[in-house]
Amino acid sequence: MSTADFENAEAKASDEPVVELHDETPEEYHVHMHDDERREEIRRGVLAERAQLPKPYRLHKSSAICDELEASLDLTCALTGRAPEDCIVAVYSAFDEEVQLDQFIRAAYARGAKVAFPCLMTNAWGVEGAPEQTMEMRVVSQEAYESATVPFLSKQLKKYAHDDEALQAFPYVPGNELTMIVIPLVAFDAHKNRLGYGGGNYDRYLPQLNDSCRQIAVAFTEQEVPFIPTEEHDIPVNVLAR
Repeated sequence: MSTADFENAEAKASDEPVVELHDETPEEYHVHMHDDERREEIRRGVLAERAQLPKPYRLHKSSAICDELEASLDLTCALTGRAPEDCIVAVYSAFDEEVQLDQFIRAAYARGAKVAFPCLMTNAWGVEGAPEQTMEMRVVSQEAYESATVPFLSKQLKKYAHDDEALQAFPYVPGNELTMIVIPLVAFDAHKNRLGYGGGNYDRYLPQLNDSCRQIAVAFTEQEVPFIPTEEHDIPVNVLAR
């Protein structure tokens, strides 16, 4: 994308109408709306605003985020003393309007790391003592990724069972074996609170991770909101936003 293309896209993004959220303080707003309703209102508003971002603008920002994720992976390997080929990096297969990770995924493969993707399950396995799981991470080879034939990458919302033939080529990896995980989100605030799509898949998954696993949620800066009501099980995450 040329500089002119990006500048035009950025100008268009800045001209788009912004979805207004309530201006009350969290304390004032809590009186008027339950937390579940507030979260759903935030979710609708941010998704609508993100959808208005021009594609060239999103791709430019996605590339900048991927650059930083590559640096973070290198740092993680150095701090843990692991060779890249001993690392397992969990990513996600992005919807069109999310931060696109293809650049980072290819960089992880190029370093020799194993790359895992989320797969929704009817009977998901999990680490002992963790909440009941709805999602697993499964390792996808570079060849399979580039073939664009991995079923749970193109149909992210389909649920599978362990005896499904479509999964046999993609080994399950326990959450506590991950070196790094990149997490999608809908909205975030300055206190590292993350709002997802409402399914609770990552809320259940994240407690399985080891303390040494680098956790990074990615987003566009336009997805930041002043305040996200939290629940007891919510886990704050570091957010990389551009």
